[in-house]
Amino acid sequence: MESNVTYLDYASTRSFGPLVIDYLSGAPTLKPFEAHRPDMSGIRAAVEARRSAQPDRALLVQAIRDTHASMPLTPAQEANLEALLHEDCFTICTAHQPNVLTGYLYFAYKILHAIRLAGDCAREMPGCRFVPVFWMGSEDNDLEELGQIRLHGAKLSWQTQQTGAVGRMTVDEPLLALIRSVAGTLGVEAHGQEVIEMLQDAYRKGISIAEATFRIIQHLFCDLGLLVLQPDDPRLKRAMIPVFREELESRASHRLVAPVAEALDTIHKAQVRPREVNLFWMDAGVRNRIIPVGDRFVVDGTDIDLSLAEILGRLETEPERFSPNIVLRALYQEQLTPGVAFIGGGSEVAYWLELKGLFDHFQVPFPVLFLRNSFLLTEEDDRRLIKASGWTVQDLFCEPRQLMEDLARRMSSRSLEMESEIQQAERFYKALSDRAAAIDPTLVGHVQSLRIKAVDKLRALEAKLLRAERRKHAEAEQRLSRLRSRLFPGGGLQERHENILPFLARHGKGVVGRILEASRGCEMRFGIAEL
Repeated sequence: MESNVTYLDYASTRSFGPLVIDYLSGAPTLKPFEAHRPDMSGIRAAVEARRSAQPDRALLVQAIRDTHASMPLTPAQEANLEALLHEDCFTICTAHQPNVLTGYLYFAYKILHAIRLAGDCAREMPGCRFVPVFWMGSEDNDLEELGQIRLHGAKLSWQTQQTGAVGRMTVDEPLLALIRSVAGTLGVEAHGQEVIEMLQDAYRKGISIAEATFRIIQHLFCDLGLLVLQPDDPRLKRAMIPVFREELESRASHRLVAPVAEALDTIHKAQVRPREVNLFWMDAGVRNRIIPVGDRFVVDGTDIDLSLAEILGRLETEPERFSPNIVLRALYQEQLTPGVAFIGGGSEVAYWLELKGLFDHFQVPFPVLFLRNSFLLTEEDDRRLIKASGWTVQDLFCEPRQLMEDLARRMSSRSLEMESEIQQAERFYKALSDRAAAIDPTLVGHVQSLRIKAVDKLRALEAKLLRAERRKHAEAEQRLSRLRSRLFPGGGLQERHENILPFLARHGKGVVGRILEASRGCEMRFGIAEL
């Protein structure tokens, strides 16, 4: 696989925001928001910080074991669980919501990056153990985002009437109908039946979406030692009572994060804005904001209205009712795990950069932030079309208009650029200006005006020549359009649009191992991988 992967700097893909590019380059303006740089030295520093801030390892291991209760642990997973009981073991975490059918390709890329980085750390620091952990964001209630996927360009949506946290929703007939539709599409592929059997095993009527998502993850990654943690657990929430209590009593996260967001705004637009209270209320079919109103707390969209004493009482007796939002979710994860690195997408890295002060306040070590691996997967048909086009796959990251103009310049039998003529015009008007100055200096301005008009007309002629040449290459432009639609569906990166299931159906489960081989731990670059 090594010889079949080309790596690009993220900036050259033109697909990542300036904050991410600045973070990767180590821009000094972002230093105050970091704890460690995303490299092995940073991880070593994070390990030392973690040694004196140990989580409740027995609680963590039991919660992970319970998450895995429905499927057998592999020897690699059992070894990692056993290692987590010891203080010289640390976690490499990534997180995602339980998207139906795993959502977009980067779902798998995050997980494989965590597995790769854990292995790299173990080799670099043989005195420690490192375990990859997937934190399932099962409490997210954005069904519009989590309930749809795209297959072969078509958007498929789960049309359910269920509400509340998506992880708590259950597999119903509309979801089974969607899976039957997917099965019909994938079944004709070489490994389609394997994928269908995996989906049928995972999405059984009546089980939770969190459980179904876990089962797919287990099918794909269990042999690689990945452990999954389902945080929607009363025991884990109970461990967060001190944090949640301070949030309700003194608006801790707003007080600590809002100034950081304002400071980040002076450099880049902050990703999140903390609310006064960064907690939701969870119940059957409900995950709604807790809103302070005067000296009381109301739950948005319900008739729940509690005094401070009443809501703190509910926190003590029913901690599972309280769900952290984006501001507190990261703290929840790192307080429960011995984390030294977190792997996230660009928006995740951006909002984590706002949270270091919050972590410091609660004396939780801030992990090293890694931008997840990103890939463009190319298949044989893609590569055949690319070769016939005359472009390289790296070229295709450029704007189509620029590519066509470059092609027109290459293919034209006549020079389309007017640089020589413009230079001649500049020399002509310079000489004319000198003559005018010697006769009457007031005429120099008029000559300069003539120069500007002449150069502008030459530039306009150059643009017309390019457009005329481009019209001659309409077939090449159509080929470029087809290529772009294959490799950049929807006009964006493949990983933000496509799902992993078609690749599994065409290439089999081995595609997971091939992406893992292409993955990089500390070396954060964009990969173009051949399948």
